[in-house]
Amino acid sequence: MVVVDQSAPVRPVPSLPVIALAIVVGVLGVALGLIVAKMPQVSYVDRPALVNLRLDNTYDGTTLSVGLSRPVSYAVVGRRAVTFNVAVANRTTAPLSLASLDIQAVSGSTQDTQLTDLANNVGPSSATVLPGRSLVWQIAFTVPVAADDITVQVSPVDGGRTVVFSGSL
Repeated sequence: MVVVDQSAPVRPVPSLPVIALAIVVGVLGVALGLIVAKMPQVSYVDRPALVNLRLDNTYDGTTLSVGLSRPVSYAVVGRRAVTFNVAVANRTTAPLSLASLDIQAVSGSTQDTQLTDLANNVGPSSATVLPGRSLVWQIAFTVPVAADDITVQVSPVDGGRTVVFSGSL
């Protein structure tokens, strides 16, 4: 039996274009690697999940800046209360709803109640802060008569972190 090879002949590929393509791909890979290496690396793993600050301070994060003033006595019938100015600056490219921020306070070992006083524009804010803009509003909390310190927590800030402001009343 005679077998005849009827397959198409294999043509040799010129090596110069293959080598040139390999060099171009290699150079592009190195250039891309250098560009990525020079980009700022944002890692929330390296930063603490809890940031402690004194009252009348500002946390300057990469996506959000949050500031809290010193407490000021606030007139509420039958209870002791304090008010704070809260300042938030949105450093992202997307609108930020302040309703997404949770603000809580503790005096001594007592969870303080946040007050809403619509007549005086005091209370939680549901406003939206546009990119690159900031907003200041007032919040108030009832505190025990004998309390001499307060801790205010704001979360989530900058990738889930909690900022804690604390100090004397």
